[in-house]
Amino acid sequence: MSVVTTITDDARQPVAVLSSVLQALDASGMIGTELRILVALCGLDSTSVKGLGEHVGVSASVASRDVERLVNRGLADRREDPADRRRCIVSISDAGRDWLAGVEDRICELIRRGSGRG
Repeated sequence: MSVVTTITDDARQPVAVLSSVLQALDASGMIGTELRILVALCGLDSTSVKGLGEHVGVSASVASRDVERLVNRGLADRREDPADRRRCIVSISDAGRDWLAGVEDRICELIRRGSGRG
């Protein structure tokens, strides 16, 4: 095997791993902004939909739509703010944390396999 072939094959590995990760995420039915919102919620105690949208760089309407999808899947919780009934507070659910942990495990597995250590 030539050095050029080895370098080319090594350069393709990260692309193959990334492709596998994206396929796994796609198979989960999770779209990009939903995933970003769920990851952001994992790092936040709780927040308003508007604050969440600002945090991930999407409009309040996009955040609201994606939070609704996450709530419907049981991955996030939404409740009325007791201090301001016009405002909703959003947080990640236990199922959402479990889902993200599963995704993280799957990504680590794909990386180990792609690096030849799995």
